Amino acid sequence: MRLLVDSVLGDVGGAEAVLPVLEALQRRGSLGQVWAGPLAAAALERGGLPFQPLAEEPLARLREGRATLLLTGTSWGDEPPELGYLEAARTLGIPSISVIDFWSNYVARFLNRRGDMILPDRIAVPDQVALLEAVAEGLPEDRLVVTGNPHYERLLQRYQGFDRDARLAFRERVGLSRTATVVLFGSQPLAALYGDRLGYTEHTALAAVRNGLETVAEWIGHPTVLAIRRHPREAAAPLPASTSSVRVVDASEGDALSWALAADLVVGMTSALLLQTAVLGGRVVSVQPGLVGVDRLPSNRLGLSDGVFDGADVASALYRALARPAHLGSARAVRRARGAAEGAAFRLMDLIVAIGTGVVSEAAS
Repeated sequence: MRLLVDSVLGDVGGAEAVLPVLEALQRRGSLGQVWAGPLAAAALERGGLPFQPLAEEPLARLREGRATLLLTGTSWGDEPPELGYLEAARTLGIPSISVIDFWSNYVARFLNRRGDMILPDRIAVPDQVALLEAVAEGLPEDRLVVTGNPHYERLLQRYQGFDRDARLAFRERVGLSRTATVVLFGSQPLAALYGDRLGYTEHTALAAVRNGLETVAEWIGHPTVLAIRRHPREAAAPLPASTSSVRVVDASEGDALSWALAADLVVGMTSALLLQTAVLGGRVVSVQPGLVGVDRLPSNRLGLSDGVFDGADVASALYRALARPAHLGSARAVRRARGAAEGAAFRLMDLIVAIGTGVVSEAAS
């Protein structure tokens, strides 16, 4: 019996995290069935990896195959779709690995509607900080393995050549002036997910940023551009009106990180786009006005970005970020983040082979 890995992916972050490893498994003839939800499907289509829609009967689908291991992404919300497959794998005696792609909602990724925790045999996390936070939230330490996020490793490779010429060329393609002061706002569907429980929504955060840029434009003596990047889960909504001081443009089309690296500053709330931009060397400010509870953006905790939690402080925070070189004072944090990402695909593949090969060896004996 040979190593054969089935995979299930509910959300885009998990799909991006495991895609480099799925491609490696495909090259070695060890990739079995891949099931994907709508958001994950978009990432797999970009990568050219074949998949099928999520199945309504995971137990039957897994039983039909000959997988020796189940690899899943993780998502959260009403009930993560990966959990039905994890339960089925447990029933069939197939070992499983789940990948946490971001530094938040560790336990929520494994809770079903009844509040039961459905755990895989191993949980891969991005770094030691994520491991400690996951344990503090209640995940068992003996199931956690630090592998890094393979998607971040790929981003470092892909965008290392995004230099000044690439930045200017991208601006020309999307109709932005080479000399414009551009601030990208990475939105999220927080109102739909949390209501007003966070103390703010994407709407109040965007309003604070737009108003702050009005003031920044006065201070720097020329207009600014506010480019708004909608999240795939967000419903289409009209953009805020432009003014003489702030021109508002839609940045929802095209590559998100190209927009981010072509901007002078990236602003948002807790989106993965902020962390990715910070790791790649961009200026980042997280605006969470009136935040209730803990700050969930890891780049703030890691020293890679600045958090603003009072609407009255937004304008000054944006001005300071635009006025200084990127990552002033945080070079060490950037090196740590990049170090955790480098080699991530190899470490996750090594974990897959170690567990999957153990099953193969037992079956052969």
